[in-house]
Formats: sequence, structure tokens, C-alpha cells
Amino acid sequence: MKLGLLVGYSGRGMGLPMDLIKEAEKLGFDSVWLTEHHYADYGISSAPSVLLATVAARTQRITLGMA
Repeated sequence: MKLGLLVGYSGRGMGLPMDLIKEAEKLGFDSVWLTEHHYADYGISSAPSVLLATVAARTQRITLGMA
């Protein structure tokens, strides 16, 4: 069984929860999925690829994706 984590992100005053993402990797989660839905109250990012690159630079092995 593979285990993933879905992380909601809003650019409005809420920073990317990197501590949570790093802990998920440490605990053996297989993937992290960041929400990205334009015109919604969550997952707002004008450059999702930059957001993923930020997470990739701070993790070692976890699979990353946008949902």
C-alpha cells in the first residue's frame, strides 16, 4: 500500500507547511500532493511549478504532484 498526503495551500497569509511535508517524508509517506485550483479559496498559486520546485529542493525522495 502506498500512502500520500494532500496539502491545501493558500497564498493569502498561510505559508507552505514545509514542516508537515518534511515530517510526512520522514514517516515514510510515498507522495505529497499540493492543491491547485484557480478561483477557489484554497490552492491558489500563480506558478504551481515553482511551488513544487520549492518542495523538491527541501525533500529527498518523496514523490510530488499537483491535485
